[in-house]
Amino acid sequence: MKHVLARNKALQWTKSYVLPEFPYDVKCMLAEQKCPDHSMRIRIIEFLQADMTKYLEGSLYPSTQQYNDVVNALLQAHPFLDEDGCGFFLWKRALKDRFKYVRRPIEDDEQVMRNKCKFGHRRGQTKKSLTDISFDEVKIVQIKTFAWFPVFVSMSYAAVIVLLVYLGVHVQALSKEICVGVELLVPWEETVCLDSEADEHINWFQQEYMKTEKDWKEIDKRMSQTLEIRRKLIGSRTPLKDILKMFPFLKCPYQMFREFQLLTRTDIYKKTKHILESYSENILTSFSVVDNPINIALQEKMKQHTDEDMLKHMKMTATCLLLPDVFGDDPSLFVIVNEKVQVSTPVLEVKNPFNVDVCEFSLYLEKEKLTRVDDCVTALAALIAAFHVFGVECPRRLSQTLNFLETLIFDMHSPYFPSMKEKLKEVGFQHPVT
Repeated sequence: MKHVLARNKALQWTKSYVLPEFPYDVKCMLAEQKCPDHSMRIRIIEFLQADMTKYLEGSLYPSTQQYNDVVNALLQAHPFLDEDGCGFFLWKRALKDRFKYVRRPIEDDEQVMRNKCKFGHRRGQTKKSLTDISFDEVKIVQIKTFAWFPVFVSMSYAAVIVLLVYLGVHVQALSKEICVGVELLVPWEETVCLDSEADEHINWFQQEYMKTEKDWKEIDKRMSQTLEIRRKLIGSRTPLKDILKMFPFLKCPYQMFREFQLLTRTDIYKKTKHILESYSENILTSFSVVDNPINIALQEKMKQHTDEDMLKHMKMTATCLLLPDVFGDDPSLFVIVNEKVQVSTPVLEVKNPFNVDVCEFSLYLEKEKLTRVDDCVTALAALIAAFHVFGVECPRRLSQTLNFLETLIFDMHSPYFPSMKEKLKEVGFQHPVT
């Protein structure tokens, strides 16, 4: 009763924000002080966003202070949610992203449309690169970057025809409506400020990266402290070469995995190892890859070895290489074997996959080698992590494969990807018995 009365007292926003009454399963998790998994974090964020909207009388644009008040209330009530000291930034960013997600499809709210149109007027500008700026010569104050925002406009039938023809779209069957709603992506320049503290961290990273003996404990600490500014830079599409110049340790698989864990609370390496171990037999015996050259090469190589660990390693490597073939995706967007990388999205380059002595695994991003790793588990984990850490959108022709992997990594169930069951059934895929 005290909780309800406290919420009914205030008709306008105050700093003494009172958390909403969470559902029973969420309350149980919070009472047990268990670290929430990915789906539970989403539920908490959804309830906070819905409660804030009611508290703000329907507004979908909370202020920075209001975000701070809600996240502070959450972490004060449940301190265990502030893991590694980065909880405040992670929960705040998740809450802001939720509001963006809710606003995106709205077309009939005056405030939302006004802001979309306002942001959409920033046109005709070019992105400023940081590559010519020397960190030794200039103290960074502001970085101008661009994000893309959807703007809904109303266009006449004739204007739509002109636009579609310009884009090379076949328009013969287009019905002649008087007016058509079109969503356009327009650039909005936003400024990311780096204060003197952030600048000091960046200079330290650059100097430490050149050392033979690195202080990994201090690196971990500073990477946690700079997480929020790094996510802002990546989220606003700062060029990759600039991100890696400022934070060179993101080239290290360990730091990529740690960043992934800070963002998702998930041990990507452990999950990936479990997937390859559990599903290798099913994948290697599925009908769609029986006659695949990689599978044939694997069978030939396995005849030359009897060591169980060696055979297990070879099977896991083949599983990694054949995943996109099983799900009908484009293998060239996932892994390149003994050839040159041609795609800009994260992709693995593998040389001599079944020769343990000379086998090489490398992760490429924007056609540049990001890092070299020792085995297929680390390579696949780094590939998945790269999409999340660097904010890269999944290619459409790789979606089934990444959906399968992320379903298992985040312990999600098939309803999130309704076509997944049918696809698995189609290729004769059976879940392993656990």
